[in-house]
Formats: sequence, structure tokens, C-alpha cells
Amino acid sequence: MRDIETLQQIAIDFRRALEDTDAIETFEGQTFPEGCCGDAALLLGTYLIDQGHGTFDYVLGYRGDRSHAWIERNGLIIDITADQFPDMDVPIIISTDSAWHRTFEPRVPNAANFRIYDERTVEHLDDAYGMVLEYLQREK
Repeated sequence: MRDIETLQQIAIDFRRALEDTDAIETFEGQTFPEGCCGDAALLLGTYLIDQGHGTFDYVLGYRGDRSHAWIERNGLIIDITADQFPDMDVPIIISTDSAWHRTFEPRVPNAANFRIYDERTVEHLDDAYGMVLEYLQREK
């Protein structure tokens, strides 16, 4: 399916931008990808909106004492920080059937768009988003 291939390339490029820029330094002392899933999911969701791919849900899932965030729409999961968990060896998952994600108890609090959150979140993520956008523009 062409749309999934397009979204997969966007996810790969977006993760590379997070890894190759100072954007991750804004993630409050976290070492990417560990502890960065929520911010990364919101940034990617906002980018997909801005690129005309529509709105995805921000999904926060719980498994034991750990949580994990990814984005999802109509059953399609996009996760660019899956490799922070020891039981996952791939960094990016794009799937309509992820057994691994089913191990989490999901909650969908909001749209995956950092601009709809509180002022602190918007300020915190806006700088990172700008760095990612600059990187992606340079790489085209």
C-alpha cells in the first residue's frame, strides 16, 4: 500500500532528524529513545498534520510499571521509539497488527498534535520541532 510506504519513509526520516539534531536535548534530560516516546509521538503527529496526512491519535499504553506512547489511526500504529524496550530490537514499527503493542493497556488521551496541549508543552516542543523541520528541509 503506497500510503503506508509513504508514512514509513516519513517515520524513518523523522527519527533520523531526532537522532541527528539537538532536538533531543529538549527532551528534559532523556537519552533518546528512552523516555522520549511521548514527545517524539507528539512531534511526529504534528508533522503528519502539517504535511497533509491528517490527525493521528496519541496513544499512551501501560504495561506493568512502564508506559509507552505511539500514534495510531484506524488501526495503523506508527511507533518511532520502540527500541527503548529490551524486548524490542527494531526502532520503528508501522503496522496494523502489532502483537508487541497489544501487550500494553492503551489509553487515548488526545490527538497527536503538541500544539493543542498546555503552554509549557507547546514551548517545550516547539523548539525541537523547529530543529527537526530545518533538518528535514536540508535533507530533501
